[in-house]
Amino acid sequence: MSVLRDFFSDYLSPALQEALSEMLGGLIGWMLVLLALLPVFYIAYRLLKKSGVSFNVNLGGASGAGASGIVVEQGPPQVYRLGNAEVQMAQDLVKQGQDLDAVCRRVNTDYAGWDPFRQQAFRSMMGEVLKSGGR
Repeated sequence: MSVLRDFFSDYLSPALQEALSEMLGGLIGWMLVLLALLPVFYIAYRLLKKSGVSFNVNLGGASGAGASGIVVEQGPPQVYRLGNAEVQMAQDLVKQGQDLDAVCRRVNTDYAGWDPFRQQAFRSMMGEVLKSGGR
């Protein structure tokens, strides 16, 4: 259990460590912290998994001598082609004073239901298209 205590002592502030140790008594306090953090990590994992991001965590030398680290991989590339009418509509909306997020929502009706990562990628692409004049 000292491994667990050492792990949390690296990531919690000294004041929180002291309060937990005094209030709950050493090991029990650390176990409660771990139990409280598990739902947070689970929710974050599910949100990232839903967005197409996958994780590969290697904490020992299983795939190489002394290899350790975290690898984050994105899913397959998404291709979205803009027609001349869509580019013209986007340029007109910008001229009317619409922000880039509103332009994206009008150009692609699926945009509102996308996860934030995909929305940001589409906004970036749309911004580059508008900067280049639709070429």
